[in-house]
Amino acid sequence: LNSINGSYSVVLTGLTHNTLYYYEVRSNNTEGYTDSDTNTFSTEEIFAPEGPPVDLTVTSLNSQTVQFQWSPVIASLRNGYITSYTIYCNTTQVEPVVISAISSIEMNQGMYSTEITGLTPYTVYVCGVYANNTVDAGPNITLQIMTDEDIPESSPEDIRVTPSTSSSVLVTWSLPTLPNGVITRFTLFIDFLNDTTKFFHVSGTTFEYEIMSLSPYQMVQVRVSAWTSSGEGPLSDTSSGRSGEGIPGVVQDIVYDTISSSHLIVSFTNQTMDIARGIILEYEITIELYEGGEIMTIVIPANSTDYIAEFNGLRGQVPYTVTVIAINSAGRGEMIEMIVFTEEGRPPPPSNVMATRLNGTHMNVSWDRIPITQSNGFITSYTIAYTRVVTDTKRQSGSVTVSADLNSAVVGELDSSAEYSISVSGATAGGIGEASSQVLVPAPASEDSGGFVLSGMILILIICGGVTLLLVIVIISVLVIVILKLKHNPKKSLQPEIGLKVEPETAFQMAQSPAYGKIFPMSSEEENGSTFLSALNPTYGSGSDHTYERISTVLTSHSFTQYDCPKPQLPAPRSTNKAML
Repeated sequence: LNSINGSYSVVLTGLTHNTLYYYEVRSNNTEGYTDSDTNTFSTEEIFAPEGPPVDLTVTSLNSQTVQFQWSPVIASLRNGYITSYTIYCNTTQVEPVVISAISSIEMNQGMYSTEITGLTPYTVYVCGVYANNTVDAGPNITLQIMTDEDIPESSPEDIRVTPSTSSSVLVTWSLPTLPNGVITRFTLFIDFLNDTTKFFHVSGTTFEYEIMSLSPYQMVQVRVSAWTSSGEGPLSDTSSGRSGEGIPGVVQDIVYDTISSSHLIVSFTNQTMDIARGIILEYEITIELYEGGEIMTIVIPANSTDYIAEFNGLRGQVPYTVTVIAINSAGRGEMIEMIVFTEEGRPPPPSNVMATRLNGTHMNVSWDRIPITQSNGFITSYTIAYTRVVTDTKRQSGSVTVSADLNSAVVGELDSSAEYSISVSGATAGGIGEASSQVLVPAPASEDSGGFVLSGMILILIICGGVTLLLVIVIISVLVIVILKLKHNPKKSLQPEIGLKVEPETAFQMAQSPAYGKIFPMSSEEENGSTFLSALNPTYGSGSDHTYERISTVLTSHSFTQYDCPKPQLPAPRSTNKAML
């Protein structure tokens, strides 16, 4: 220290704490120097804080942020002044946060408060706080905390669409890499590529779904999303797949050309997917005689540039059957059959030609159609030729042409008094064939015979109907009269004839008949070989005087009658208190 005489002080830094130091002071002038006595001093014994912060709470504010609150280290454990606090969570994603111990901004009612953000949703962390002084950091206090759920950050993984059957596919997937919570459900978005889209929800514990009711080898596109309690996550990329192959359908657009009577070409195009129902491997074209024999088969691979089959060595005016089948990995498809002629000729005459006169002006003509094996071609029509058979010069002739699928026709505008001759012929692309033998159709017995018979039948029906109606009216009238008489005089009846013995059951049924009024109560008994009925007639009532009316009844094999009588003088009551029938 270069200075004049005076008092001095000096601060020494960089010393080591808890250390004994020796010191002395030397003074210098122009004549020399003098040393002071040796003295000592010791630095203070300073340590890091011995206690942690207290009353720590850690609260999840959202899926990425937690809040810390704590109280300062107890004063006796601070070992000096606390300079700062360090807050951290056990992750490398977020750096620890250091706040000043003397900051009042973070203080809240005597407690420190701060937040850490940037954490991963739905993740368990161990978070803590420790105090710092000029020496070092003190011990920490920790708590375990889980951040809140969030929507999934990624989509489901490993989505596959594989064929299950020819009408279904199986979709499988796995959990998202970053679910951000508990997956509660998955949503499948399905595009059927036919202007139809649908979506389906499945449980969060289910990782497959079968899409049903597809066409064979139908393509579908699928995307999947996952859900937590916070909402739906992103959709996955599109995954595609097809249902299994099915048996091919009927080959369409088949064309055949007859080059000559012995040369035939069959051609078609590669089939669309709705017919192929998979990947066509090959086509099989077969030709054989309609009645069997002379089989020739040509197989065309599906990857051919054209689909043409040529057959030679055939015969004209003979029917052949051509079949075409598509084949895929599911098997042989539906067969289509065609009947072809390489050349057509005139057909033979139809057989079994018959004609029936319906009336004076109309007749019905029928015949057997010419079989394909004899027709020399495809029958296109049948023609009925008819001619009036007369002895004078007046003649009438004509024809009726009908389609090939008919075997009968009605010819009209005939002369009711004339006989006709008819014949039938067929036609193909090769021309009109030979006509059948002539069939004579005689004229009706008389001009009006048909109309007379019909009129007579109608008249008979009218007469029979009138008689029946009259009989019904008479029967109803009689029944009404009888019912009215019985209603006004129910006890009036015919004089009895000879009494007949009947079974008790029969007597009961007759006496209880509604047509005569109900007589009750009723009982029966056998006495000396005869049946007796006892009945209390409600006309006279009942009482203790045992008043009964005797009702006599004559029983025949089919009916019974009764006669009206005044109340009789009854003999002394029987022991059973019954009048006898």
